[in-house]
Amino acid sequence: MSTETKEIDGRKTTQPSSPLSVRVAYYLSVILPIVAYLLIAQVQYHGTIVKGSTPSGFAIAQLLLLLFPLTSSFLAVTGMLVFGPPRDRRPDENWHWNPDFQLIVAYVSRGNQPETLHQATEQTQKVLDQLGVNYELEMVTDIEVPEDHRLPHSNGQSRYYLVPAEYQTKRGARFKARALQYLLEERTKRLNGEEDHHNIWLLHMDEESVLTPECVLGILEFISKHDLRTSPGAIGQGEIKYNSRDYGIQPLIAAIDAGRTGGDLGLFRTQYRAAHSPLVGMHGSYVLTPARIEREITWDVGGHGSVTEDSYFALMAMQRGIPFGWVEGYIREQSPFTIMDIIRQRRRWFCGLSFVARDPALNFFTTLTLRLYVWFWAFAALSLPLPLLYLAFVFTFGSGLLPYWLFMMAAICTGFYAASYSVGVFRNILDCKIPGRRKIGVVLTAIVAWFFFVPAIVECAGTIYGIFFPVTTFYVVAKDHKRGVAVTSQ
Repeated sequence: MSTETKEIDGRKTTQPSSPLSVRVAYYLSVILPIVAYLLIAQVQYHGTIVKGSTPSGFAIAQLLLLLFPLTSSFLAVTGMLVFGPPRDRRPDENWHWNPDFQLIVAYVSRGNQPETLHQATEQTQKVLDQLGVNYELEMVTDIEVPEDHRLPHSNGQSRYYLVPAEYQTKRGARFKARALQYLLEERTKRLNGEEDHHNIWLLHMDEESVLTPECVLGILEFISKHDLRTSPGAIGQGEIKYNSRDYGIQPLIAAIDAGRTGGDLGLFRTQYRAAHSPLVGMHGSYVLTPARIEREITWDVGGHGSVTEDSYFALMAMQRGIPFGWVEGYIREQSPFTIMDIIRQRRRWFCGLSFVARDPALNFFTTLTLRLYVWFWAFAALSLPLPLLYLAFVFTFGSGLLPYWLFMMAAICTGFYAASYSVGVFRNILDCKIPGRRKIGVVLTAIVAWFFFVPAIVECAGTIYGIFFPVTTFYVVAKDHKRGVAVTSQ
């Protein structure tokens, strides 16, 4: 285990970082899927390679379709390679939280899954107490949760809020945005302007989100870098792992949802570290922001903005010139239980970002990259089956009917997409305390699933579902073995 010396808030501390073997494994998880698909394509191609021939119009049209998924997947892989593996550092014995910084951890939940919410807040409180963080915990729900499932008392203060049934925002925010806005207004009353003079930061979490020591260390580094006494502040976000509970019991779900972790380390980390902007949106969980910045922007995002309120909030912040950054360290969350839940979830994301990209309250140049991203996303879903069908076609009929260069482009595209899932699987099993045989099961399932293109098919199904049947509800994915709930009101 190597170590790294880091200066945080004027103090030098030494934290253990990832060993060489882990870093090598990370890079291999990026590269091997790409190499594997290229080798498969090379071995399986049996057509005649004609150099200098003029591509047919049909081949050019296919290439243009391939450019959409190829561009986004290339950027993701580039980000994973350029910025490298996360450092996974934990606070050492010399580390301590700066008491001048106050962290408010806000949990937002519909309230229909109280057991999941209770377990997550308990684990988070335990980490915060052990590390001596100056914190408060907030919980807001639309449905009242039982007294014994609310935030327990600890070294920090805890507050529970129930959104009144008659509560409405000025712009008609709905769903999660409505609850966030109510919580913001209640917090603003409580703080009474303290956020203008003190380092008060908010960390937004979903109902199953769990903090880790690695995350707390990264949060302190980020807050120290953007100290509100000497800077205007910034909004941060980091890596989310989907291995908090029962990971690997459903290996196919774990293999499919691994792409979200790979996406964090690819496209999302690239936009935060290279452009310092949420060019393609932001997650609604693991959002670190100064309290005064949130108060200025608000969560009153209107009706259509409420479908993906996180990205609307992020673009409003970008429009105001607020910088974004990457927070080292990760939190843990839980994947959906069923394939259909994943499809519905992806459908909501696609439709919500489409609404945000077209919102007249946002400037055209603010949404330009997101507009292109949504178009790329749509065309990728429609065209991604092409390279998958190409490779499947080869094993049945041979590849003589396909141009060699087009076939190889399809293989590269498929390999790039597979890399995000491969990295996600590696990151999720790396520190997950489950039996080794279950980890092996997840890895083998991921390999087989990608051989038959299952993750890509599921992702495409969610997007195509949203294209032809735009979402009108906010589907709350089940996290405590109950059915998800399509929230249609409020």
